[in-house]
Amino acid sequence: LISSTRSSNALHMRYVRAAIFVIALFWSRLKVRFSPCLSQKSQAPLSITRMKEGLGMRMAACDDERNRCELTREEKICTSQITRAGNAGDWQAASLAFNGYRGRASPVYNAFMTAAYRCGQYVAGYKIYDRIDQLGIPKTLPSYSMGIRLAAKCNHSDVVSRIWMEATENNMVGACICGARLDAAAEQGDIETSAAVLDFMVSSNITLDRHHFTAAINACHTAEKTSCTAAVFFLRQCSREM
Repeated sequence: LISSTRSSNALHMRYVRAAIFVIALFWSRLKVRFSPCLSQKSQAPLSITRMKEGLGMRMAACDDERNRCELTREEKICTSQITRAGNAGDWQAASLAFNGYRGRASPVYNAFMTAAYRCGQYVAGYKIYDRIDQLGIPKTLPSYSMGIRLAAKCNHSDVVSRIWMEATENNMVGACICGARLDAAAEQGDIETSAAVLDFMVSSNITLDRHHFTAAINACHTAEKTSCTAAVFFLRQCSREM
């Protein structure tokens, strides 16, 4: 009896924590959307805001390619300069470091796309993905991940679907790419795709984390018709999987 009571209490606490998480998430979104007191000058840099929210820059799982790709000394320097500039939100410095590069090393292009995303230069970043496509440069996890995110920011939903399918066909889909696809679905308010990606992750034994469910719940918020029912569904799924 004692064991049963403890199990019931533990399950109850999981639901309580998940419910608090959803409420806090919706409240933070409402404050951003409706607060008249936030001016451009008082806002934090875009990259810092996204890192705090944990909605777009979960690139750590994708960003190990430099250990596997052979780069020249110049390419390593170029990649490091772009990355530092992107982390600092300095688009001018990132562009200066990248301009003139004509090689075919994926990490250099991926670093510049990531910098473009961090600096809010989505169109410029998407053009780099398009260049990778046209030049036939081998794509890696960061290539697909940033391609999906940048295409979503540019409202190219058809391109998002195409990149996702290409990554799937090339057996590149894991937690990183799924996270990017969920972020894109959140950007587009696409609840159906969010549910489909989560189901795909479960059926494929891909590890889910809090950020994946955060993105799915965000889709409920950004949808044309905000859906509390869908948010509760994702909440319950989160409590089962986490």
